[in-house]
Amino acid sequence: MSADPESSPYDPALAVRYEWGAERVRAAAVVALAADPPRNFVAQVETALRAALAQLAFQPELAHLLLVRPFAGDAEALAYYEDWQRRCAEWLRDAAAREPSAYEHPSFFEPALVSDICAQVARQLGADPARLEDLAPGLLELVHACYFGPQRAPRLIDV
Repeated sequence: MSADPESSPYDPALAVRYEWGAERVRAAAVVALAADPPRNFVAQVETALRAALAQLAFQPELAHLLLVRPFAGDAEALAYYEDWQRRCAEWLRDAAAREPSAYEHPSFFEPALVSDICAQVARQLGADPARLEDLAPGLLELVHACYFGPQRAPRLIDV
């Protein structure tokens, strides 16, 4: 066990910091969704994703906590990450269920999709945190292709 409390899997304040960080990202999406309520799944996903990316770009240390630290050997952070990822996947599944033309997927699908999105954001965070928001068009195309098919997905993106 490391003497450095910042890297210890037994850091008692980690749960508070992680939940605070996850709540900041969720709140950014909720505020954006409330400001101009989207009419459909496509608009909801775009609004929420762009708000989350903007929040993470504004606070790269928050993005690091949420998306990188869990994979740096911190078992406790990984558990919080998995819970946060599960909540994001549930929101995505619920939003898609209200869209009549969206494909239905098995229960493992949304967690896998959210995991892929998080991995792409983490990669960009390592390369250039200032450009996190540049991921939006590609991530939106990925989500839309998964729910509406690859032929329709590019037409759904408002770049």
